[in-house]
Amino acid sequence: MIFGDLKDFEREQHLYPPVIRKALAFIQATDWSAMPNGRVELDGEFFYVNIGEVHTTDASERKAERHFRYTDIHYIIEGEEIIGFTRNAKELVITQDLSDQDALLYNELNNETHLKLRAGEFIVTLPHDVHRPGCAHKQPGYARKAIFKIDTNYMLNGS
Repeated sequence: MIFGDLKDFEREQHLYPPVIRKALAFIQATDWSAMPNGRVELDGEFFYVNIGEVHTTDASERKAERHFRYTDIHYIIEGEEIIGFTRNAKELVITQDLSDQDALLYNELNNETHLKLRAGEFIVTLPHDVHRPGCAHKQPGYARKAIFKIDTNYMLNGS
């Protein structure tokens, strides 16, 4: 997992793979107030972004997830969100298998850490990073966010 802030992009961009730089450049170049919610394909099913709103709730009401095919970039456009995360471990109990949708879901996580994301901040979750998005800080709230999906082979070989 990578945690970052767009304010540091110029200084840190050389550390990121090309497709991550491409996503962050897209974030910087976009007028988010004019961008409607929905899916924007940047390179078909290999690289796209889902833009939407989330009403944050207590972590106990949210399922954690992990993926196989896609790396995610969660970027907060407006508001704030807590994202829980932990490393994948065989002790984690899968509560729903959505492999056909590139996801396994979990209720309980061992050693879960929470990260507060504010507007302008992002995290990159690699495949198998278990993460719990949509959690509230103290009380339910709102966030508008963009979730980039990057196919693993595309990240390694494309862009």
